[in-house]
Amino acid sequence: MAKIKRSYKITSFLNASFTINYKRETDRKQANTFEIVCFITTNEKFIPFSDFEEAIEKVTKSLSNKYLNDLPQFKSKFFSTEVLAEYLMTEINKGLKEIKSRLYRIEVSEDPIRTICLEVK
Repeated sequence: MAKIKRSYKITSFLNASFTINYKRETDRKQANTFEIVCFITTNEKFIPFSDFEEAIEKVTKSLSNKYLNDLPQFKSKFFSTEVLAEYLMTEINKGLKEIKSRLYRIEVSEDPIRTICLEVK
């Protein structure tokens, strides 16, 4: 019998504010709802969707309704959606390891036409 590898797609949202520091007059604090799409894989026969959602929420909850530039994990960095996506990928993957799963792709959108896609190779 062939070995089955399961993949899951979980979408969540993060409300937060940020400033992308381009050092231009137009730089300003802006509120946003980021769409986060996580592509997860596992060799386990069954993992409830709620377990994936909890692993993601553990990370996003600490960022929710905050000004991201002031948080320690972003304070010393040039903030961008790309930086947020890298942080989310790293931290969500830590939680997924606990349930024998891994994030192999993440998509973070700051609006419907701007999305950063990261994949683990």
